[in-house]
Amino acid sequence: MDHHVVQIKYQQKISKYENTHGARQRKYDVKMLQDMEIMRLYKEDIRKRITENNEQQNNQKEETSETKWENIKKVVTAVANEMDGYEERRKRND
Repeated sequence: MDHHVVQIKYQQKISKYENTHGARQRKYDVKMLQDMEIMRLYKEDIRKRITENNEQQNNQKEETSETKWENIKKVVTAVANEMDGYEERRKRND
């Protein structure tokens, strides 16, 4: 006989995330927000900037839900960059 039966187990791993070619997403350092005073300042700063953005947008043009979301996203990321910063990257113990 020239034919042999071959049996294998195959398991493919599919990544949950889109391949970003080596660029890692940086995480914000949110441990500081556990302090109630810092959290209060953070909230006040976000509220103030969102109202300022809304006043500017009301003078310029009609707002859609998409532009509102972009403004909120921009404000929150800007405040997070200023107050929290990024977590330090931990090295793995090989």
